[in-house]
Amino acid sequence: MSSPVNVRAIHALDDLRGALTRFAGDAREPLRAAEMEIRRTLDWLQERSHYWHRQVHLCQSQNGAGRLPTVRLSRRPGGLSHSGLPGLPTSFVPGPGPTAPGGSGTAQRPAVDATSAGSSQ
Repeated sequence: MSSPVNVRAIHALDDLRGALTRFAGDAREPLRAAEMEIRRTLDWLQERSHYWHRQVHLCQSQNGAGRLPTVRLSRRPGGLSHSGLPGLPTSFVPGPGPTAPGGSGTAQRPAVDATSAGSSQ
């Protein structure tokens, strides 16, 4: 049970009520603006989610139909070679170079430009 309040000036309660009413009026518009911004952000995130789900589905269907390039590595005398991805060197020869963490061998890898690795332009 709550304790009783000892109010000695009724006009103080009227002043409090007036201040709360003004505050509610002043806060209403910024709260509406924040709510609209949140709604726009949620709509944008929902649209992006749909977009990326469609992209995943498209890539999976293209890969299943054999339209995406695949990489096949094969051991050749004198090095490794691959086929399937434009823009990548077709082979590299093991040689002196940095050792992979936890590895014992050394293999020099060719530099690959990430911007051209997946494109056929």
